[in-house]
Amino acid sequence: MISIRNLDVWYRSDAGEVHAVRGIDIEIKKGEFYTLLGPSGCGKTTTLRALAGLERPEGGEIRIADQVVYAEKTNTNIPPYDRELGMVFQSYAIWPHMNVFENVAFPLRELPKKMPEKQVKELVLRALDLVQLHGLENRAAPYLSGGQQQRLALARAIVNGPRVLLLDEPLSNLDAKLREETRRELRALVKRLGITTVFVTHDQLEALTMSDRVAVMKDGVIAQEGTPKEIYHAPVNRFVAEFIGTANFLEGTVAAVDVGEGLGTVTCGEGLLSSVLPEGVTPGERVSVVVRPEDIELRGKECASEPGMNVMPARVQDLVFIGESLDCTLNAWGQKLRFRAHPSSELCVDDMVNICLPPSRCRAVMGHSEVVVKEAAEKQ
Repeated sequence: MISIRNLDVWYRSDAGEVHAVRGIDIEIKKGEFYTLLGPSGCGKTTTLRALAGLERPEGGEIRIADQVVYAEKTNTNIPPYDRELGMVFQSYAIWPHMNVFENVAFPLRELPKKMPEKQVKELVLRALDLVQLHGLENRAAPYLSGGQQQRLALARAIVNGPRVLLLDEPLSNLDAKLREETRRELRALVKRLGITTVFVTHDQLEALTMSDRVAVMKDGVIAQEGTPKEIYHAPVNRFVAEFIGTANFLEGTVAAVDVGEGLGTVTCGEGLLSSVLPEGVTPGERVSVVVRPEDIELRGKECASEPGMNVMPARVQDLVFIGESLDCTLNAWGQKLRFRAHPSSELCVDDMVNICLPPSRCRAVMGHSEVVVKEAAEKQ
């Protein structure tokens, strides 16, 4: 449905020219909910604006369905209004001097071929019904709540049946509870309509809960692309692991590459850790073993040593009650680990416990933290 090949976008700033998007390739299937995720300045919004025709790239090709909308080689650049897109901006861009009906009707009234008023009314009321704003068509736009304004912007984006829906952080202005409700409603709506959707956000939870596939961006390139589960459970590098969710990192060096069942071993602090290793790694290389807090298991005293199961003693350093869980900081093998216990747990600070880091849930990625690298350099 959407094909982006070797896309390059530059822009000028006070510091000079910035290479905002660096030769990325993206393929999005029809009806897919695809998310560009990353920190500020990573190039995600620039990519979306290039797809919309609001930014002119310096290289590459963009194809929507069977239409080439941008191509450097043929000097093709179809204007935004001819790309059959709907877009919801972060600010919503609602016309304050128009009521709800007229805001949604605006793109229909601006079509090159005049649409009969009866058809305009039918399409507007259908769009308002889809976003649950039926009955508010005569209300002045400024008198809508934040959630209603977001729905109004969405109704305007889908009223003329676009081929592609572009969403530029549309939930960032909502409070936490409303954002959670809107996430579910928005995904359900676009899936029901079958609209191919490209969503931009810096919020990892939005990306994980709404997307069919996610592209994590950094410095104008795609660091990793995959399903939410792949991105979360199998990060390919330290940046992705740190950016998505909460992660523990145990710094170490590879001791052995193949010890069976697709696992290797890593020397971490005071012990040896069984872990999934990245392809091509060799003994002696520095790695960071990623373990999610929810994957750590408490074990009884009788399980102080289980060969190959990554069981180790730990001391509870800190406890924070956060309602749905008890957020614990542990010290194990001289390294700090985050662990989530059940909120009814009777753990106390300074308790000694045995923990298990299941080998299949431990994943080594190349490189160490900046602190560890700096310390190693100082020793040399």
